[in-house]
Amino acid sequence: MNKFINKTIFYFLIATSIFGWGRNGHIVITTQAFVLLKANIPFTQAYQDSIVAKANDPDRRIKYNKDQAPWHYIDIDFYKEFNEGKMIESYDSLLTIYSDSTIKANGTLPWVIEKSFNNLVKAFESKDTKLIYLYTSDLAHFVEDSYMPLHTTTNYDGQLTNQKGIHSRYESKMVDMFLENIKNGFYNQQISVIDNPLKKSFNTVEGSFSLIPVILTTDLIAGNLTGYKYEQNYLSLLWEKTEHITLVQMNGAAKDVASYIYSAWLKAGQPKIENLIQ
Repeated sequence: MNKFINKTIFYFLIATSIFGWGRNGHIVITTQAFVLLKANIPFTQAYQDSIVAKANDPDRRIKYNKDQAPWHYIDIDFYKEFNEGKMIESYDSLLTIYSDSTIKANGTLPWVIEKSFNNLVKAFESKDTKLIYLYTSDLAHFVEDSYMPLHTTTNYDGQLTNQKGIHSRYESKMVDMFLENIKNGFYNQQISVIDNPLKKSFNTVEGSFSLIPVILTTDLIAGNLTGYKYEQNYLSLLWEKTEHITLVQMNGAAKDVASYIYSAWLKAGQPKIENLIQ
């Protein structure tokens, strides 16, 4: 069974059970993004409610379109260029070294973020409400995925370090258990204009990747202390040691989601759209 099939099966399971960042995790991050966005775009409540409701649509689509599974991750450490500190960010340039199938098997998240951003700009320009909903929710979801450390590595489920299952333990079970703490951990931030979505997304992936050792080390410690019974005591220990980085990542995701939407709207000429943006 090749890598692409393995990852497709893994994300199929996510789509049908746990979702990325946990179903509730995506919802609270997207909600916070609109709190930050409110000071910059006079959007209607209907726009916010629709995007929050669609926060997990990209995960659900994997069930029906397995080709979209690689959109949610990038195994950045697969590339020797990244490991040597000189990652090639241009897809076309990367194609001169690796096959298209190899790149897709290792995930295409940064390029999907760039494409979703460009699609949202066009949707704003055409004032197509249906497409604005689609590409806003897609962009939000994929930006949030880029802030989840285990969406950035070949060791995405701890399978290479004998820690299988860490993906759902961290991004879903722990998040659900401490959801109120996460909601209370959001804070106000000033959003910014993103001029280069691709560069920004790769920078985010690199930052997320750097946090993987904390998660994996904590998983080992918490597992050892609880006899590898991955229940409440284990999740409490996992949260205790990863709370800071989790809140940093979720706040960063909320700020960037708002910043990407704002930047797309600006690039489209700040259109007023009936029943969407006043």
